[in-house]
Amino acid sequence: MVEKGMSCVKYLLFAFNLLFFIFGAVLIGVGAYVQVKLSDYLQFFEAGSANATALLLIVVGALTLVIGFFGCCGAIKENNCMVMTFAVLIALILIAEIGGGIAAYVFRADVEDLLTSGMNDTLQKYGEDEGITNLWNETQSGLHCCGVNGYQDWLKLLGKVPVSCCTNGTSCSTPKDYYGEGCFDKIKEAVMSNIAIVGGIAIGLGVVEILGIVLACCLSSGIKKSAYVTV
Repeated sequence: MVEKGMSCVKYLLFAFNLLFFIFGAVLIGVGAYVQVKLSDYLQFFEAGSANATALLLIVVGALTLVIGFFGCCGAIKENNCMVMTFAVLIALILIAEIGGGIAAYVFRADVEDLLTSGMNDTLQKYGEDEGITNLWNETQSGLHCCGVNGYQDWLKLLGKVPVSCCTNGTSCSTPKDYYGEGCFDKIKEAVMSNIAIVGGIAIGLGVVEILGIVLACCLSSGIKKSAYVTV
Protein backbone atom coordinates (compact mmCIF):
# COMPACT_ATOMS: atom_id res chain seq x y z
CA MET A 1 0.00 0.00 0.00
CA VAL A 2 2.85 2.35 0.91
CA GLU A 3 4.62 1.57 -2.37
CA LYS A 4 1.47 2.21 -4.42
CA GLY A 5 0.85 5.50 -2.61
CA MET A 6 4.45 6.59 -3.08
CA SER A 7 4.36 5.62 -6.75
CA CYS A 8 1.25 7.73 -7.22
CA VAL A 9 2.82 10.73 -5.50
CA LYS A 10 6.03 10.25 -7.50
CA TYR A 11 4.25 10.47 -10.82
CA LEU A 12 2.07 13.32 -9.62
CA LEU A 13 5.22 15.21 -8.64
CA PHE A 14 6.80 14.40 -12.01
CA ALA A 15 3.68 15.71 -13.80
CA PHE A 16 3.72 18.77 -11.57
CA ASN A 17 7.32 19.47 -12.51
CA LEU A 18 6.48 19.32 -16.20
CA LEU A 19 3.75 21.89 -15.51
CA PHE A 20 6.19 23.87 -13.39
CA PHE A 21 8.71 23.78 -16.25
CA ILE A 22 6.07 25.19 -18.62
CA PHE A 23 5.21 27.90 -16.08
CA GLY A 24 8.88 28.89 -16.01
CA ALA A 25 8.90 29.34 -19.77
CA VAL A 26 5.66 31.35 -19.55
CA LEU A 27 7.16 33.60 -16.86
CA ILE A 28 10.19 34.33 -19.02
CA GLY A 29 7.89 35.13 -21.93
CA VAL A 30 5.64 37.40 -19.87
CA GLY A 31 8.63 39.17 -18.29
CA ALA A 32 10.18 39.76 -21.72
CA TYR A 33 6.82 40.97 -23.07
CA VAL A 34 6.36 43.45 -20.23
CA GLN A 35 9.95 44.63 -20.56
CA VAL A 36 9.64 45.23 -24.32
CA LYS A 37 6.07 46.55 -24.17
CA LEU A 38 6.82 49.11 -21.47
CA SER A 39 10.52 49.76 -22.11
CA ASP A 40 9.91 53.25 -23.50
CA TYR A 41 7.19 54.29 -21.05
CA LEU A 42 9.27 53.22 -18.03
CA GLN A 43 11.67 56.06 -18.82
CA PHE A 44 9.00 58.46 -17.58
CA PHE A 45 9.25 57.01 -14.07
CA GLU A 46 11.65 58.30 -11.46
CA ALA A 47 11.90 54.84 -9.90
CA GLY A 48 12.72 51.56 -11.62
CA SER A 49 10.09 49.49 -9.80
CA ALA A 50 8.15 48.49 -12.91
CA ASN A 51 11.34 47.60 -14.74
CA ALA A 52 12.52 45.59 -11.73
CA THR A 53 9.23 43.70 -11.69
CA ALA A 54 9.69 42.59 -15.31
CA LEU A 55 13.29 41.54 -14.67
CA LEU A 56 12.20 39.65 -11.53
CA LEU A 57 9.74 37.64 -13.65
CA ILE A 58 12.48 36.71 -16.11
CA VAL A 59 14.90 35.66 -13.33
CA VAL A 60 12.24 33.66 -11.46
CA GLY A 61 11.19 32.04 -14.74
CA ALA A 62 14.77 30.95 -15.48
CA LEU A 63 15.18 29.55 -11.95
CA THR A 64 11.84 27.78 -12.31
CA LEU A 65 13.05 26.00 -15.44
CA VAL A 66 16.18 24.75 -13.66
CA ILE A 67 14.35 23.72 -10.49
CA GLY A 68 11.62 22.00 -12.52
CA PHE A 69 14.24 19.84 -14.22
CA PHE A 70 15.86 19.18 -10.84
CA GLY A 71 12.51 18.13 -9.36
CA CYS A 72 11.80 15.73 -12.25
CA CYS A 73 15.12 13.94 -11.64
CA GLY A 74 14.48 13.74 -7.89
CA ALA A 75 10.98 12.33 -8.38
CA ILE A 76 11.99 9.66 -10.91
CA LYS A 77 15.07 8.55 -8.97
CA GLU A 78 13.20 8.74 -5.64
CA ASN A 79 16.17 10.56 -4.17
CA ASN A 80 15.10 12.05 -0.84
CA CYS A 81 17.89 14.63 -0.80
CA MET A 82 17.01 15.92 -4.26
CA VAL A 83 13.29 15.95 -3.48
CA MET A 84 13.73 17.96 -0.27
CA THR A 85 16.23 20.30 -1.93
CA PHE A 86 13.60 20.86 -4.62
CA ALA A 87 10.97 21.64 -1.95
CA VAL A 88 13.27 24.12 -0.20
CA LEU A 89 14.14 25.89 -3.46
CA ILE A 90 10.45 26.14 -4.37
CA ALA A 91 9.72 27.62 -0.94
CA LEU A 92 12.49 30.21 -1.43
CA ILE A 93 11.09 31.18 -4.83
CA LEU A 94 7.62 31.47 -3.30
CA ILE A 95 8.99 33.82 -0.64
CA ALA A 96 10.76 35.88 -3.33
CA GLU A 97 7.52 36.09 -5.31
CA ILE A 98 5.62 37.27 -2.25
CA GLY A 99 8.25 40.00 -1.82
CA GLY A 100 7.98 40.88 -5.50
CA GLY A 101 4.19 40.94 -5.22
CA ILE A 102 4.35 43.34 -2.29
CA ALA A 103 6.76 45.57 -4.25
CA ALA A 104 4.44 45.49 -7.27
CA TYR A 105 1.45 46.37 -5.08
CA VAL A 106 3.34 49.28 -3.52
CA PHE A 107 4.42 50.45 -6.97
CA ARG A 108 0.82 50.15 -8.18
CA ALA A 109 -0.30 52.51 -5.43
CA ASP A 110 2.41 55.02 -6.36
CA VAL A 111 2.00 54.86 -10.15
CA GLU A 112 0.16 58.17 -10.46
CA ASP A 113 2.62 60.16 -8.32
CA LEU A 114 5.72 58.63 -9.93
CA LEU A 115 4.35 59.01 -13.44
CA THR A 116 3.18 62.59 -12.94
CA SER A 117 6.51 63.65 -11.48
CA GLY A 118 8.54 61.83 -14.15
CA MET A 119 6.50 63.14 -17.07
CA ASN A 120 6.59 66.73 -15.84
CA ASP A 121 10.35 66.53 -15.32
CA THR A 122 11.02 65.13 -18.79
CA LEU A 123 8.63 67.62 -20.33
CA GLN A 124 10.94 70.43 -19.17
CA LYS A 125 13.87 68.82 -21.00
CA TYR A 126 12.09 68.53 -24.34
CA GLY A 127 14.24 70.03 -27.09
CA GLU A 128 17.33 70.05 -24.84
CA ASP A 129 17.87 66.31 -24.43
CA GLU A 130 17.71 64.33 -27.68
CA GLY A 131 16.73 61.08 -25.96
CA ILE A 132 13.88 62.67 -24.05
CA THR A 133 12.75 64.60 -27.13
CA ASN A 134 12.56 61.37 -29.15
CA LEU A 135 10.82 59.65 -26.24
CA TRP A 136 8.06 62.25 -26.15
CA ASN A 137 7.68 62.35 -29.93
CA GLU A 138 7.45 58.56 -30.21
CA THR A 139 5.05 58.35 -27.27
CA GLN A 140 2.73 61.05 -28.58
CA SER A 141 2.62 59.77 -32.16
CA GLY A 142 2.39 56.14 -31.03
CA LEU A 143 -0.32 56.56 -28.40
CA HIS A 144 -2.12 59.42 -30.17
CA CYS A 145 -1.85 61.72 -27.18
CA CYS A 146 -0.41 65.15 -26.41
CA GLY A 147 1.46 66.46 -23.38
CA VAL A 148 0.94 65.20 -19.84
CA ASN A 149 -2.71 66.19 -19.48
CA GLY A 150 -3.26 67.85 -22.87
CA TYR A 151 -1.79 70.12 -25.52
CA GLN A 152 -2.00 73.08 -23.09
CA ASP A 153 1.13 71.71 -21.36
CA TRP A 154 3.16 72.44 -24.48
CA LEU A 155 1.64 75.85 -25.01
CA LYS A 156 2.60 76.85 -21.48
CA LEU A 157 6.13 75.50 -21.87
CA LEU A 158 7.04 76.23 -25.49
CA GLY A 159 4.28 78.47 -26.77
CA LYS A 160 3.65 75.91 -29.49
CA VAL A 161 2.76 72.24 -29.89
CA PRO A 162 5.20 69.61 -31.27
CA VAL A 163 4.40 68.07 -34.63
CA SER A 164 4.12 64.67 -32.94
CA CYS A 165 0.89 65.95 -31.38
CA CYS A 166 -0.68 66.59 -34.77
CA THR A 167 -3.32 64.13 -35.90
CA ASN A 168 -2.06 64.26 -39.49
CA GLY A 169 1.57 63.79 -38.40
CA THR A 170 2.87 66.78 -40.31
CA SER A 171 1.48 70.10 -39.07
CA CYS A 172 -1.35 71.57 -37.03
CA SER A 173 -2.56 75.10 -36.37
CA THR A 174 -5.70 74.79 -34.27
CA PRO A 175 -6.67 72.69 -31.21
CA LYS A 176 -8.84 70.55 -33.51
CA ASP A 177 -5.67 69.32 -35.19
CA TYR A 178 -4.10 68.12 -31.90
CA TYR A 179 -4.60 64.77 -30.20
CA GLY A 180 -7.22 65.56 -27.60
CA GLU A 181 -6.11 63.22 -24.81
CA GLY A 182 -3.06 63.68 -22.59
CA CYS A 183 -0.42 60.93 -22.45
CA PHE A 184 -0.68 60.47 -18.67
CA ASP A 185 -3.91 58.46 -18.76
CA LYS A 186 -2.77 56.28 -21.66
CA ILE A 187 0.60 55.40 -20.13
CA LYS A 188 -1.00 54.77 -16.74
CA GLU A 189 -3.52 52.42 -18.35
CA ALA A 190 -0.76 50.50 -20.15
CA VAL A 191 1.33 50.13 -16.98
CA MET A 192 -1.60 49.15 -14.77
CA SER A 193 -2.90 46.53 -17.22
CA ASN A 194 0.54 44.91 -17.43
CA ILE A 195 0.91 44.93 -13.64
CA ALA A 196 -2.45 43.12 -13.49
CA ILE A 197 -1.12 40.48 -15.91
CA VAL A 198 2.01 40.04 -13.79
CA GLY A 199 -0.10 39.73 -10.63
CA GLY A 200 -2.37 37.10 -12.17
CA ILE A 201 0.57 35.00 -13.39
CA ALA A 202 2.29 35.27 -9.99
CA ILE A 203 -0.84 34.13 -8.10
CA GLY A 204 -1.30 31.17 -10.44
CA LEU A 205 2.33 30.13 -10.07
CA GLY A 206 2.13 30.54 -6.28
CA VAL A 207 -0.74 28.05 -6.08
CA VAL A 208 1.19 25.57 -8.23
CA GLU A 209 4.30 26.00 -6.07
CA ILE A 210 2.40 25.29 -2.85
CA LEU A 211 1.06 22.10 -4.43
CA GLY A 212 4.59 21.17 -5.46
CA ILE A 213 5.92 21.65 -1.92
CA VAL A 214 3.13 19.45 -0.52
CA LEU A 215 3.79 16.70 -3.09
CA ALA A 216 7.54 16.84 -2.49
CA CYS A 217 7.06 16.50 1.28
CA CYS A 218 4.67 13.56 0.75
CA LEU A 219 7.14 11.81 -1.55
CA SER A 220 9.99 12.45 0.89
CA SER A 221 7.93 10.93 3.69
CA GLY A 222 7.13 7.92 1.50
CA ILE A 223 10.82 7.45 0.62
CA LYS A 224 11.74 7.48 4.30
CA LYS A 225 9.00 4.96 5.19
CA SER A 226 10.05 2.72 2.32
CA ALA A 227 13.67 2.80 3.46
CA TYR A 228 12.58 2.03 7.03
CA VAL A 229 10.46 -0.94 5.90
CA THR A 230 13.34 -2.27 3.78
CA VAL A 231 15.69 -2.07 6.74
